[in-house]
Amino acid sequence: MLFLIGMPASGKSTLAHKVSNLFQWQSADLDQEIQKLLQKSIPKIFESEGEIFFREIEAKVLRKIPVEPQKIVATGGGTPCFHQNIDYMLSAGKVVFWDTPLPVIVERILRHKAQRPMFAQKTNAEIEHFVQKLYQERLPFYTKAHFRAKEWSDIEKIIQRADF
Repeated sequence: MLFLIGMPASGKSTLAHKVSNLFQWQSADLDQEIQKLLQKSIPKIFESEGEIFFREIEAKVLRKIPVEPQKIVATGGGTPCFHQNIDYMLSAGKVVFWDTPLPVIVERILRHKAQRPMFAQKTNAEIEHFVQKLYQERLPFYTKAHFRAKEWSDIEKIIQRADF
């Protein structure tokens, strides 16, 4: 099993879908699983229940995803940072830190900021500063991953050489 971790808007869900299609792997998207369970969007969950509730549910749902070979799981940007989730993922499978350049992340967030609860009320300058700060805060968790990937060819090499 392969877990994708990284910043919000880094492209983890898109990458998981691509891996699933290209290598005929099963895929799961943690945010989608949470939305199905609670019948609410992630922004609505944050708004109505708060982040503490969300992080507790996130940890439970993560651990309920069946651990299987040739399966890829896209996690939320904060998933590895709470409830010992990074330790769980490291023991349950292989973890890849999808390290997208920050300017790319900022541009994606600006295009879709209403869909991302932590950015919806921020100005463009605040978002840029916040993304840089968030990256620095989360980097110690992200760098615990077995692998760090910055482009598609890195992912292909990881899948070809690792035992999944």
